[in-house]
Amino acid sequence: MNLHTGNNIVNAVKVIRKTYENINKMMTACQGLADGSQTPYLMVTDAKRFLRYKSDRDLYGWLMSSFILLYQHNNNEIHGNKIFGMDVNLEEGWVEGKPAWGREDYEGKDSAVVCLAKYEYDDEERLSIPIENISPADHWKFYDPLYELNDAMDETEEQTQWGYIIRRTAKPGSELSKYMNIKSVIYTAIPLIDINADNINEMIFGTFDKLAEL
Repeated sequence: MNLHTGNNIVNAVKVIRKTYENINKMMTACQGLADGSQTPYLMVTDAKRFLRYKSDRDLYGWLMSSFILLYQHNNNEIHGNKIFGMDVNLEEGWVEGKPAWGREDYEGKDSAVVCLAKYEYDDEERLSIPIENISPADHWKFYDPLYELNDAMDETEEQTQWGYIIRRTAKPGSELSKYMNIKSVIYTAIPLIDINADNINEMIFGTFDKLAEL
């Protein structure tokens, strides 16, 4: 390893630290907005207890690349079986806010995104699991329905009047009890660099409002 390579490593770590610092600022700002007065959403997971995958057993757990925060709408009569999620996703495969996994023509054009989702659950099962008990290690319960579970969920891509969405619906007979018997998840993605202090309310909670209507 030469001096130039060593310097690149140090600079890369600096970029990671700065990125984490900015993500923390954004999540803290969301926490301040989601208090039930400025938005109709209440935060379930605070900025210090975001859901994440972290492990000492493999190298993928050393570097966090998905930061999930959860919210509930304050109108329980209409939205009591739904959870709204925000995933700050630094993984590859997103181009201009759309998934481009495996597309060679998009290679090298990846950009970090914020995925905003509406999870809908079976009413009876949803009410039997207090989401206040969800821990940071429960990351997989919300990450997998977004991006994994291909054998258990059907997926469609749609263009709405306001943007691009992905709709995933549990297949009949699928065993999803460990995922709180999720019925469906609808999500969209926004390039992380498009969100700033001036538009964060509109970008995050305004998008939740749009998803709530679907």
